[in-house]
Amino acid sequence: VITFNYVFDELEGQNKVYNVAIKQLIDKLFKGYNLTILAYGQTGSGKTFTMGTNYSGTGEMGVIPRAVYDIFDTIKTMENYAFHVSVSFLELYNESLYDLLTSKTRECSVVDLREINNEICIPGLTEVEVTDAMTTLNKLNEGSLGRTVGATGNECAVV
Repeated sequence: VITFNYVFDELEGQNKVYNVAIKQLIDKLFKGYNLTILAYGQTGSGKTFTMGTNYSGTGEMGVIPRAVYDIFDTIKTMENYAFHVSVSFLELYNESLYDLLTSKTRECSVVDLREINNEICIPGLTEVEVTDAMTTLNKLNEGSLGRTVGATGNECAVV
């Protein structure tokens, strides 16, 4: 049995997808819960579009940039707290995990997922400290350049 929290058809806008499926998770992040936003599917199914390589602030901006903006907007309202924010970027491709923020070559960027003391760890994964939304999105954009992209006939470049 497969259970889904939400199913959206191709006509739903990015704003609705974010507001229904993701936005309330940002509040939980600030209550101490871990948060992972993951897209999985076949080549050309819209993962990159939905997750969001469009950081321009348009209505079609994906869920990741929206989450990043909401995270930093929330931090600004919590002046009595100190925050340390870092970003990592992984790609699972052909059953290998690639660190997309490393300066190493693609062949040397493979990292392993491990369980250590009942916690999931990825030793050696690049973590970049960030202090604002634009720096975070720029880092994610840099990482996007290292992604493997399947040919669907729609790509001109990875943005």
